[in-house]
Amino acid sequence: MEKPASSVTFAQALDLILAHAAPVGTETVALADSLWRIAASELRAELPDPGYDQSLRDGFVIGEGERSTSRGSRSYQIIGEIPAGCCHRFALGPGEAYRIMTGGMVPVGADRVVQQEDCSCSGETLEVPEKVLHLQSRFIQRRGSSIPQASPVIARGTLLGAREIGLLATTGNQFLDVFRPVSVSYFCNGNELVSIDDAVTSGKKVSSNRYLLGALLSSRRTVPEDCGVARDCPAKMRALLGVISRRKTDLVISTGGMGPGKYDLLETVFEEAGGEIIYRSVALRPGQSTLFGILAGKLYFGLPGPPFAVGVLFNELVLPALRKMQGHLDYQNRDESALLENDISSEKNSVITIREGVLFFRGCTRYVRLAKDRERPDCLILLEEGDGCARQNDAVRIHMLA
Repeated sequence: MEKPASSVTFAQALDLILAHAAPVGTETVALADSLWRIAASELRAELPDPGYDQSLRDGFVIGEGERSTSRGSRSYQIIGEIPAGCCHRFALGPGEAYRIMTGGMVPVGADRVVQQEDCSCSGETLEVPEKVLHLQSRFIQRRGSSIPQASPVIARGTLLGAREIGLLATTGNQFLDVFRPVSVSYFCNGNELVSIDDAVTSGKKVSSNRYLLGALLSSRRTVPEDCGVARDCPAKMRALLGVISRRKTDLVISTGGMGPGKYDLLETVFEEAGGEIIYRSVALRPGQSTLFGILAGKLYFGLPGPPFAVGVLFNELVLPALRKMQGHLDYQNRDESALLENDISSEKNSVITIREGVLFFRGCTRYVRLAKDRERPDCLILLEEGDGCARQNDAVRIHMLA
């Protein structure tokens, strides 16, 4: 077996991850339960839109012939009324008219609908000016003119939002094939970690990554499973990995245990548990101590412990894999650019360095600055390898945060 790469570039890491990620299985759900799901197949119109020839205005529907002609207008005999929702298809004879409401089904032989403000009636006689009869718009929408029956309405891989669900309802799609939610098991390593409801004593701290990962995964419409804290004990870590291996989960994330320290045991225990390492580190800061592999057929991300690194690596490495597994066709982060508001100085960097940023506009130009402490960032700034100094007004690469 080929020896796993000890270190890969950021681009190589993404290529390896996405080569192993594949869409999960599908399921059929009712339309009302399909919000934010991904269409697993092309969806076609079960019904045409509109489903019948309908009036686009309140007014009168007339045929091609007229009962009589007077100077500057034509007259028609009003023989009935067609409200919206009436299911009977009437017929029009020469010189006849029906009063009709918006959405009403136009009768056989109808030529146009005349808006009520463009004509006049006296008793059962309708008078229509000649100029109205020459207007281009006839205010009749023919059956299937918007969406013909059996025509494609939603492409495979489309995220189903409110607009798409409304469209599917219009075209009679009651049940849909969608990709099932991706299930993700996650845990955190460290003897010092406790839950937020535990007593926090000296030498212990809350495992914030558990709550961070739970929120990130829930926001990405996965099914997260919190597997708790793994103590820095090889036997206990192996036992936990064994339990996760047997579960019906699609992806596993752990944090911590990835450094060179005495108690950083994850890499060794992962291999002892039967895991296959694809790479051992990434030329990226933060996140050089990052493992990607396969455990019992499940994608496995071993992330470092600092929460900032966890957030960055989730967005840059985990999220593209999740999108692909969910069935998205556009699953990679999009490279965008902005101008730096101020210099960003640091030590000489031989790897890509990622910083949190905030976007804003000056006129029509988009700028980015470093996010302040406890300020919510809306993007990540990717500083390429170089002398460590990105200067004011330099164009830099950014990735948007969801």
